[in-house]
Amino acid sequence: MISDHRFGKASPLTWAGSFPVYLAAMIAAAHVLTMIVTALVMGVQGGSGAASAGPLAAWTFSWEAAIQRGWLWQFVTYAFVNPPSHWTVVQLVMLVIFGSEVEKFLGRMSFLWLYVLLVLAAPALLTALGFAGIRPPLAGGSLAHFGVFLAFVFIYPRAEIFFRLQARWVAVALVGIYTLQGIATRDWMDIALLWWTAAVAFAYLKWEDMEFSFPKLLSPTRPFSPARSARSARPVRPAREHHSSKTIGSTEEEQDLHDSIDPILEKIARRGIGSLTRAERNRLESARDTLIRKDRQH
Repeated sequence: MISDHRFGKASPLTWAGSFPVYLAAMIAAAHVLTMIVTALVMGVQGGSGAASAGPLAAWTFSWEAAIQRGWLWQFVTYAFVNPPSHWTVVQLVMLVIFGSEVEKFLGRMSFLWLYVLLVLAAPALLTALGFAGIRPPLAGGSLAHFGVFLAFVFIYPRAEIFFRLQARWVAVALVGIYTLQGIATRDWMDIALLWWTAAVAFAYLKWEDMEFSFPKLLSPTRPFSPARSARSARPVRPAREHHSSKTIGSTEEEQDLHDSIDPILEKIARRGIGSLTRAERNRLESARDTLIRKDRQH
């Protein structure tokens, strides 16, 4: 279970001064470099060409090239063909901020698998639709980046992000706006890819044993928190008729331990593990070690 062993397990890859650099930031840096290359190539080919034309056509996804010619690298490279724009920069900043939080929660390798699946999700759907004659080209990593943001929302739905708005309502607003834009322009493919990406992010976290559903995410009661998730993950032991004073004392001690770390876990849920002080990190690690020893004794 994620809640059992993954909190804080994704240590930074490196540090930029006092700023921790996670895998999500390295992925964003790779997108920045390829955005520069994309801009240069588009400039050489005339400045008005589309990203799916000219030399870039070999790297953007198209059904004919990927399936008929066997250019399978397009399933991944399309996401790194990003024409320069303000929106692309915003997406990459969101990838660093929200992707790092998801990475801290899931662990580095699990986050990497999530990102790879989100990148593959759109071309996989287009491949299936291509056999029905629906074969639009695909370029840019916006869908994968938005999927990472949705993964953050699924994990921390009540985290306050923009102007103290909870993440779940920001996500509902963005998905709703994008869907309405697609309806207004009759761009059904954009709508399908958006909802398919959201479904892939949701399914992956469910596969990782995240205990949530859409009704729970939108419910105003019992907000998700690592504290509750961690408690629900523990196996319930059958009650016994007689308890020794030692067992009762141990139970009370364990309850006190849970109560002492609940505020820390709530802080992680709202602001991320990077917001913890050194003392809070030490207390959380000490409590974790204590609980592990108690479980082994049982």
